[in-house]
Amino acid sequence: MSGGIRRTLRHSNRVPGKTWPKGLFLWLSACSLAMNMNLNLGILNNYPGGESDEPLAEAAPREIHVAVSSDVKHWRGMRATIASLFKNTESPESINVHVFVSTKNGAAPHRSRENSIVLANRGTIRVHAFTDGDIAPYVNSHYERAGGGNLKSPSNYVRFLLHDRLPEASSCIWIDSDIIVNSDLVSEFAGRLHGSKPIAAFPRQHNNLSKKTYASLRNEGVHVGDRLPSFNAGVLLFNLDTWRTENWDTEMQKVCKINEDRNLWPDFGSQPPLVVLLGGDRFDRLDESKLVSNMGYQPNKDRDINDDKLFLHWNGEKKPWLKGGYYRQIWEPYDVHNCTADNLILELHSVFSRLGLEPESDSCQSKVEKRGRGRRRKKGRTTRESNGLNT
Repeated sequence: MSGGIRRTLRHSNRVPGKTWPKGLFLWLSACSLAMNMNLNLGILNNYPGGESDEPLAEAAPREIHVAVSSDVKHWRGMRATIASLFKNTESPESINVHVFVSTKNGAAPHRSRENSIVLANRGTIRVHAFTDGDIAPYVNSHYERAGGGNLKSPSNYVRFLLHDRLPEASSCIWIDSDIIVNSDLVSEFAGRLHGSKPIAAFPRQHNNLSKKTYASLRNEGVHVGDRLPSFNAGVLLFNLDTWRTENWDTEMQKVCKINEDRNLWPDFGSQPPLVVLLGGDRFDRLDESKLVSNMGYQPNKDRDINDDKLFLHWNGEKKPWLKGGYYRQIWEPYDVHNCTADNLILELHSVFSRLGLEPESDSCQSKVEKRGRGRRRKKGRTTRESNGLNT
C-alpha cells in the first residue's frame, strides 16, 4: 500500500468517540488501493498511445479554415459551396471561410482591400484580394486546350498562396467552387488536420502526366514523387506548418519555372506541379468512400449519393448552375438564386451582397423586396375591394 493511501486511511479512522473494527479497516484499505489502481490504469488506457477497448473521447470542436476562390463566371457555384458548409454542420461557429478574389474582378469596389463579416453564431467569411503578380510564378502560360474551360482561371492558382496569405492558420481545406459539402465538415476534420504529409487528398489510380514528363523533371534535378497514386486537387487538406517548414513553395516555383521553359504540360493548368511533387507516398489518403466525383461528366442513375458522402464534385462541363447541368436538384437547395430557401441561405445572400460577392441584380434581398411590394399591392387591392363590399 502506498504511503499516501495509508496516511489517508489512518486519518479517516480517527472518528471522535468511535473505533473502527480492524477487519473493516483492512477491507477499506484494499478497496481504496483497487480504486487507485483502476483510476491510474484508466488514465493510461485513454491517453493517446495507450491501450483500451473503448474509443477515445471525441475532442471538442476546433476551428477550421476553408479556402475557396472563383472568377465571376463561377461565383454562383462558389457561393453555393459556402452555403453548403454552413448549412450542413452542427458547429458553424467553428468555420472560417477565406474567399480569394482577383483584383481584376471589378464587380465590387472593395477588391483592392480585404473585408470580413462575422456571422451571428455562424463563423466568419473573409475576403482576400490577390493580383496577377501574386500568382505569376505558378501560372502555366502554355495552356492551350481548346475552350480552356475554367482551368484557365487565375483562381485555380490561389492554392499556392495559402501558406503565405493565411499566416494565422496551421492547416486549411481547399475546396473547388463546383463542390457541395454534403455533411458536417467540422465533425469530420476538426482536430484531425495535422497529418505528417504536406497535403491530404483523395487518391486516384491514373495520372494524365506522362512518364516522359517525369523523366524530364528528374533530368532537371527535381526530386519527383511516384506517378501513382495520383490525386485530384479539387479537395486538398493543407498542413500549412509542414508546407512552410519543408519549403514546398520553393519546390513548386522551381517546377513551374521548368514548365515555362520546356512546355511540359500544355493541356493542364494548376494541378501538375502538385501531382508531380506530392504524388505517390507523399500525401495522406482521404477516405474515397466520402467522395462522389465526375458529377459534371455523365449522369448515372446508379450513382451512390447519400448523407454519408462528404463531398459532391461536379468536375466536368455540366455544372449544375449552367443550362443542362447534371444533378441540379441536389445542388439547388444551396443556390444563391433560390430565394425560397431557408433563413440561413437568405442570410448568406445578404452577407455575400455586403462583401461584394453577389451582383445586385442577383441579390435575393432585391427579389424578396420585389415579392414584398407585390404582396403589398395585392393586399391593398384586396382591402379596397373588401371596403367596397362593406359600404
